[in-house]
Amino acid sequence: MTWLLFRRAPLLVFAICLVLWGMLTAAAAPSSPPSVGSILAPLAVFAGSAVGTFVIAVILDDIAGVLVALKQKTFDPNKLPSFLESQFGTRQAVALFGLVVTAVTTAVGSVLVHGGLTQTGLQVIADAALAAASAGAAAMLLSVLSDLFDKVRQLTGAPVAKAAAKT
Repeated sequence: MTWLLFRRAPLLVFAICLVLWGMLTAAAAPSSPPSVGSILAPLAVFAGSAVGTFVIAVILDDIAGVLVALKQKTFDPNKLPSFLESQFGTRQAVALFGLVVTAVTTAVGSVLVHGGLTQTGLQVIADAALAAASAGAAAMLLSVLSDLFDKVRQLTGAPVAKAAAKT
C-alpha cells in the first residue's frame, strides 16, 4: 500500500516524512524549540549507519539515473514512478525491505510461539529488524555504488566498462 502511494504521489510521501521527522525531533527535545542542529544531528547519525549510507546511495543512484536520462533526452516526467521503479537502486531498496519484513515476521512468529509479546519479545523483534536491515544494506551497498559510479561516468563522458562476456 505504501509503495503504491509512493508511486502515485512521491512529493506527498516526502512531505509526510519530512513533517514526521520534524515532529519526532521536536518531541525528542521538548524543552527547547527545534533548531537546525537538533534536526541535523539525528540525520548525521542515520547517515553514518549502514542503512543510512544505503538509503543515501539509492537516492543518489536514482538522481543520477534521472540526470543520465535527461542527458540522453529520454526522460519523461509523466513516467517518473515507473522510471524510478526500473532503477537498480530502487529495486535493491525494495529487496532490502522484503528482507526486513521477512526477518520481522519470522521473529514475531518465534516470539508468539515462545511466550507472547512481552517487552523482551518486542526487543527481540526490533533487534532482528535492525540486524536484517544492517546486514542487507551492507551487502547491497557496493552493487548500488557500482551502478551509481557507472551513471556518473556516463554523465561526465568517461568510458563505461562493459561486463566481461561469460564463456
